[in-house]
Amino acid sequence: MMRVAARQLVVAPLAWPLFLVAMFMASLVFAAITPPFQAPDEFDHVKRAYMLGQGQILLRSVDGAPSGGEVDSGLVRYMEHFIPLKGVASRKLSSDEMLNAGSIRWEETSLFQSPVGTAYYFPLMYAPQAIGLSLGKAAGMSVGKSYRLARALELFTCFALLILAFRLYRPSAAVLALLALPMNLFLFGSAVLDPMATSVAFVGVAAFMRISVDRGATPTWVFAALCASVLLVCACRANMLPLLLLPFAAWWFTRDRRYLVAAVAITVFVLAWTLFTVKTAVYPSVGRNVDHAARLFHLLSHPGELLSILFATWTSSSRMSFYAVSFIGVLGWLDTPFQLSFYQFIWAMVVTILVVSFSLDGWRENRLARGTLLVACLGSLLMTFLALLVQWTDPASTTVDGVQGRYLMIPAICLFYTLTGDSRPNAGIGFYVGHVLLAALLGVGAYSTAGILVQRYHTSPTQVVGEVLTLKPSSPLTHNDKVTLHFTPAQEADPAPLRRLSIRFGTYMATHQGRAELRLWTQGGEKTSVPFDLSTLVDNDYREFVLDGKRYVGGEIVSLDGQGVSVWESHGDDNATSCVVMQERDGRSTQLTPGCPEP
Repeated sequence: MMRVAARQLVVAPLAWPLFLVAMFMASLVFAAITPPFQAPDEFDHVKRAYMLGQGQILLRSVDGAPSGGEVDSGLVRYMEHFIPLKGVASRKLSSDEMLNAGSIRWEETSLFQSPVGTAYYFPLMYAPQAIGLSLGKAAGMSVGKSYRLARALELFTCFALLILAFRLYRPSAAVLALLALPMNLFLFGSAVLDPMATSVAFVGVAAFMRISVDRGATPTWVFAALCASVLLVCACRANMLPLLLLPFAAWWFTRDRRYLVAAVAITVFVLAWTLFTVKTAVYPSVGRNVDHAARLFHLLSHPGELLSILFATWTSSSRMSFYAVSFIGVLGWLDTPFQLSFYQFIWAMVVTILVVSFSLDGWRENRLARGTLLVACLGSLLMTFLALLVQWTDPASTTVDGVQGRYLMIPAICLFYTLTGDSRPNAGIGFYVGHVLLAALLGVGAYSTAGILVQRYHTSPTQVVGEVLTLKPSSPLTHNDKVTLHFTPAQEADPAPLRRLSIRFGTYMATHQGRAELRLWTQGGEKTSVPFDLSTLVDNDYREFVLDGKRYVGGEIVSLDGQGVSVWESHGDDNATSCVVMQERDGRSTQLTPGCPEP
């Protein structure tokens, strides 16, 4: 019996270091595969990091232009080489393009740039990228090598933070499963803010859990780690302000008056920083002319209206489906999805790992700490949707627009620690099952992610030699303007009998109300109409329509009482073809429009 216990004590602490090594290697490989600036908003994050490296802490507005700063013109020219890849799934990167971009050097001139969306972020979170860019420039490296150095330094910094977090408080298999998700594996190989925010949040939550166990015996530096983490996360993610509860709860556990003073100081600083940046930052006009403060006051003073919008959002099947898949991972600029079966498999694995990792004893022993984390989780979720409702959502929309699954990662960290946190090194059957499934999750996720990244950026479908295909949305559907469907020349010339037709829609990250109608026709003039609800459409995803097996050669989307959606199109040198998947009557033959992403 003593040997079994000793073996458990040895096995449990080894689990997370082995996992981190495997995760580190996977993210390093993805960083090598993925071209520069292919994570969401990476252009702006790198500009902000460069500005920090040059000593610019705050952004400024020039003549009323959006807030920004000076960026080396060599870095701007380097970025321009990779803009054509953004959001265009059919666009690949050639070796000649990489060589040309790699030859760009730093220059003595600079250009004023506006890193949209980063003015609110506390700049210290960009320190690894800023140091990498500055070191590369000082050492005479090319811009490309300096950028790669910035990526590498952020990756190493994040893993150092994760090591600190897991030494503070041992993670369960479920907590580690969050890091194994393809979206995190991909982002950790990029130069965006998300990896640092996630890693710092892990440190903060782990330090809080350590304090909740050790109470008065907690070393002062652990509380300092909690305070620094909460300050950095909340000053970069306004929706995470409920995490400010953690330092106050830590004071309650220890009853050390110094901790209360520190908790108040952090709260005052974060709120002051947030209000200062909101007041001073100048953002581009989004054409909605909405007073955000007035709208927030209106919603808070009319809670029934707010609850109605939130309820409509959380009960929308299309919305929840998008949150589910984008939480697991829609890579690139949301232009590289996995197949539906992959998402179903990953979710099944995560839920199973969560179930076998659940710790009822841990909950009983530390209710206050877990209750505080649960409140922080729920509060952060609510603030995420409230922030997007006020700042991004069209006032005419009945649901919240703009929320992505990756925005919910830090609340998920709080939730998973709440349900599975246990400081005791117990290596029972649940431990072994959870970690075996975790290894399978990481292996399948890493293998699939590597394959889809290679396919997205480095391999092309067969097409006419010399023809470059680009992906563009059609003009939006309106009450007066229809959207024409352009079938492939092969279908128009020799139409196949169609049993199903899937169309890739663009909703501009919004849920549109109302109905529209798919109208199709054959060469002989036969017509069919299929009405559908616009609210069922998912942005950048295919919507399937069941047909009657006739040989259709053309079609259109016509408004019944809704509008605002587009159909993605593959544009060649002199033609445009709608992104559709055609399945013939026998169910064995399918056709995908060249240049369009697979469903």
